[in-house]
Amino acid sequence: MKRIRIGVLLLAWVAAIGCAATLGHPTAQDAEWASRRWSTTTLEDLQKGRAVYVQKCAGCHNLHTPEQYSPTEWEGYVAYMAEDAKLTAEEQVLITRFLAAASARTRGVEIPAGER
Repeated sequence: MKRIRIGVLLLAWVAAIGCAATLGHPTAQDAEWASRRWSTTTLEDLQKGRAVYVQKCAGCHNLHTPEQYSPTEWEGYVAYMAEDAKLTAEEQVLITRFLAAASARTRGVEIPAGER
């Protein structure tokens, strides 16, 4: 029985690593988009957001790629999952900004003038 549990945990860990490997890294374009939306956001913040996303979310389910949801949808989705994932407020912000910015790049979403 112990072998089965270890095998299942190992399989889950390998799957999480595989999902993380296919998840793109934030770009300068992502940082530019994010800084227009949230003025203090940097590329380093987006990189931290990606790392926290992999660390906190891959343990429970396959990671969604940023293009699967719009930037606005990501904000709601991360907020919805924050409690279950036991995210701090800072972690929620980092993950949301990473996913929203990457989603915007892949979908060609611009920041509306009123939101700058």
